[in-house]
Amino acid sequence: MYDNIGSKIKTLATACFVIAAIVSGIVGFVRLVNFIEDEKPLWAFLTLLITGLAIFFAWISTFLLS
Repeated sequence: MYDNIGSKIKTLATACFVIAAIVSGIVGFVRLVNFIEDEKPLWAFLTLLITGLAIFFAWISTFLLS
């Protein structure tokens, strides 16, 4: 159970990043399409910004976990 714990934590960090990046990307894309259809360019821009930040923070979390 406690053998080679470092690689297990790195694998967990990578899996968390992949899941968070995929979910953030999908949610951001759906919101972006909704805002573009409603002709709200400011909200579409903010959605892209927030989605990018969410993916960035997911990437940073891999360093904190490993």
